[in-house]
Amino acid sequence: MKVSESKVGQWYKIVRNDGNVQYVLGADGGFVLYGSGFVIKTLDVVSIEPIDKVPTNFEKGYCTIDGEDCFPCVCNTNDRWNGWAQPMIPVEHKDLILNFYNVVDDGYLMQENKKTGDLEYLDMEYPTEKSTIYKVKYLGEEYYSFWGVGHTWDFITPEEFKEYNLKLYKK
Repeated sequence: MKVSESKVGQWYKIVRNDGNVQYVLGADGGFVLYGSGFVIKTLDVVSIEPIDKVPTNFEKGYCTIDGEDCFPCVCNTNDRWNGWAQPMIPVEHKDLILNFYNVVDDGYLMQENKKTGDLEYLDMEYPTEKSTIYKVKYLGEEYYSFWGVGHTWDFITPEEFKEYNLKLYKK
C-alpha cells in the first residue's frame, strides 16, 4: 500500500514489502526514516502503525567497515546513523581497534586517552576536529560506543558471519 500522509512528530512502525521492519517519524511533507535524516514523501509498505516510541533491539553479532575485517559487537539494530550501524565493541578489543584505524584504515588516527580510557579519533582530512568514542557499560560489560561519530559500520548477524565465511580482524 502507498502511504503519503503522516502526523508531524508521530512515530510509526512500518513493514516493508521485503518483510523488514523499520521505523519512521511523521514529518512535514512525508516521513523521516529513523537514522537517515531524509524525508520520504510516499512509503510503499505492507503495513504502518503509530507507536509511542522506537523500541530498542540490542543484538550480539559482528560489525565491519570494509566488509572483510569484523569485530564482535552489540548493536541496537533499531538505531542507525545515516543508515549505518552504531556498534558497541567490547573494550578487550581496544588494541585491535587501534591497530585497525591506525594501520588498515589510512587517513585516520585513533589513540587512547590515558586519563579517561576513551578512544580519541581524528580524521586527518579534518585535523582540527576530534571525535571521542566513549566507554559505556551495558549489562555489566564495558564497550566502546561507536554512536553517531561518522563511522560507516555494517552490522552482521552470527548467521551471516558463518554464511559468508567472514573472519575476525587480527593484527
